[in-house]
Amino acid sequence: MSTTYDTDNGDARVFTQTNVAVWVLTSAAGAFFAVRLWCRYRFSKLWWDDALLAVSWVRRRHRGGRGSAQG
Repeated sequence: MSTTYDTDNGDARVFTQTNVAVWVLTSAAGAFFAVRLWCRYRFSKLWWDDALLAVSWVRRRHRGGRGSAQG
């Protein structure tokens, strides 16, 4: 199932720039999340909030992949 997007807003660069910005910010958030989990695992205990964040992160990544221009 492929999703098509209407980019006929007069400037196709706006869509591309927005898509790049979303993926860059998502990647940055993922890096911080990975560091958080590593620190929690290494220096403390993992708790239910870490599991909740992990589930929401996986869910968001799954839904985010379908919303990109490439998907």
